[in-house]
Amino acid sequence: MVNIYYLKLDNFKIDDHFEKVFSDVRIEKLKQITNEEVRLERIAAEVLLQYAFKEYGFDIPKQYAYDNLGKPTASDVYFSITHTKGAVMVAVSNNPVGVDLEMRRNIDEKIASRILTKEELDFYNEHKGSEYLLDCFVRKESFFKMTGEGIGSNLTKESIEDILNSSKQVALCFDDYLSIITTYQKDLYDVTKVNYDDLLKLCKEVENE
Repeated sequence: MVNIYYLKLDNFKIDDHFEKVFSDVRIEKLKQITNEEVRLERIAAEVLLQYAFKEYGFDIPKQYAYDNLGKPTASDVYFSITHTKGAVMVAVSNNPVGVDLEMRRNIDEKIASRILTKEELDFYNEHKGSEYLLDCFVRKESFFKMTGEGIGSNLTKESIEDILNSSKQVALCFDDYLSIITTYQKDLYDVTKVNYDDLLKLCKEVENE
């Protein structure tokens, strides 16, 4: 089972109670983010992850281990985090999982060569489909998050065809966003839309434990 948690940031604001579920190291890293919009997204994603762990039935880990690729891990559960302008999403599962979320928009065609394989780039240049470019970008980001290679990977080294042959991907649409969930094997999905009050309640409960 893959549990998906999705949060719109329309009414999200930073609350002092949120720090109760963060490690000291995480708090310091968040303080170093100077872009307020990005900082808010990161904080929202971190709290949403803790909410997801609690709902999934795991103790909330304030510290994470890191694998040899630098991906944060927690015992007995796999997770993936994504944030973009106006929304964040978390996926947790008992099997490897990757998730990416992007606002539906026209992507600058200049980055096509950094996303697409030669064959995909030829197709794109012929059809100039912005939706195609966005779809490829989100699918590849999700895949490399699952493998642990992360978003710093060379996205041109795997074609969408290769990715779909080696993994299972599900597309989810929320509001004006496109999300792709990637797993190695076909799985069941449960999607929960979370609101700000849910997160604040969680943090207050943790504080009182």
